[in-house]
Amino acid sequence: MLTDIKRKSSIKRQINKAIQNPESFTLHFIYVSSDKVSIRTVSPYRLQAGDRFLGLDLSKEQQRSFRLDRIHKLSLVDSNTVLMPQAMTELCIDGVR
Repeated sequence: MLTDIKRKSSIKRQINKAIQNPESFTLHFIYVSSDKVSIRTVSPYRLQAGDRFLGLDLSKEQQRSFRLDRIHKLSLVDSNTVLMPQAMTELCIDGVR
């Protein structure tokens, strides 16, 4: 039980680091769901209650919710090395950029 708490705490720290530094870090991990195992590259943007977080799954190009207990071999990856799903566009609103 204590190792599970430490593991989740470590995962949360890494997710928070990526959320606070989106230009620098993206998450890369193995995700084990009830029916499959997949490798995910995710740009996280919010921790949620219940040991979950929201992020943009870059391979599926969709917002997803991820459970911390299903994440394995999490690593922070330099965002500059990750190909984003689509070009980021700056919007100009009322002449302000």
